[in-house]
Amino acid sequence: QQEEKQKELEKKKLLAQLLEEKLREQKQKEVGEEKRAAQLLEQQQEEKQELEKKKLLAQLLEEKLREQKQKELEKKRAAQLLEQQRKEEVAKAQQKHNDQRV
Repeated sequence: QQEEKQKELEKKKLLAQLLEEKLREQKQKEVGEEKRAAQLLEQQQEEKQELEKKKLLAQLLEEKLREQKQKELEKKRAAQLLEQQRKEEVAKAQQKHNDQRV
């Protein structure tokens, strides 16, 4: 009977050890999954920030292009105005010349 009690006690000890081991493994697994989830979340946030940066850069580039086009338009208009003034002056000079001949 003493021997049976001893065997039963050994069995219980082994079971307890097994359960503890299972619990440790489960905990490690959960910790590992939590770490992976945290890393994934961090990676997603970094990707989101990177995307935001790229969007801002694209907006900046578009703005620069618009400004550049605006400047080119203004240069074109100024050149057209100068050309128009030059033509008018030439026409006036010709008219004056013609008036003097008459």
